[in-house]
Amino acid sequence: MLHASLPTRRFFALEKFTPEQVRKDESRIWKTTRIFYGGQRRKVRYKELGDVYWQRGAAKRPLRLFVLALLPTGRERVEGCIIAIRLTC
Repeated sequence: MLHASLPTRRFFALEKFTPEQVRKDESRIWKTTRIFYGGQRRKVRYKELGDVYWQRGAAKRPLRLFVLALLPTGRERVEGCIIAIRLTC
């Protein structure tokens, strides 16, 4: 995933990143919301990144990237989820 480059003929930036890098990036703050999951309402932490372009996924359509924090469950931990949502005009 990557951001669009500066105004040139190149659309995609040379520097790419992964959702895992966004999850570990301490300069981006975690946001919190409540969702219904596993039969009850739970607090979920997430990071949101807008205007993302996925070269092999959505091509030149802008996406919004959501990275969810790890969720503790009974005996094991559910790995973080990555959700990309297409932005519509």
